[in-house]
Amino acid sequence: MNVNGVEPDDFSHPHIPTVSAMKSTLPTLATLARALLLASLTGCDRSPEVSTEAAGHAISARIQGPHTVVSEADRAVITGPLAKVTIERAQVKVNDGRWMSIPEGVPVSLDIARSKLRIQAGKVTISHSVR
Repeated sequence: MNVNGVEPDDFSHPHIPTVSAMKSTLPTLATLARALLLASLTGCDRSPEVSTEAAGHAISARIQGPHTVVSEADRAVITGPLAKVTIERAQVKVNDGRWMSIPEGVPVSLDIARSKLRIQAGKVTISHSVR
């Protein structure tokens, strides 16, 4: 709206942002807020010790390097620099490999370090070399 021949953005104060400056900043703030929310939901972390519960399993993991943990009611997906492990109620999968059976409701432990992956679920042990 034009007031006395002057547009609203022409009223500027060094400490008060103009309408056009606020409009250009909002998408950046929204992107930052989404990234922070995603990081908090997925559990991005550098801590080598991880504990979660999903698909009826108490899951503990020791992971070398940065990783994410996504826990849902029916599965957990733990992704590190060397491997992606998906754990469901009675099966586990490493990267895009085949599903392997594990007992239901038992604690599951993962160890991902130095090109080796070890999964222990009850009496079942799965070992892989990863690159």
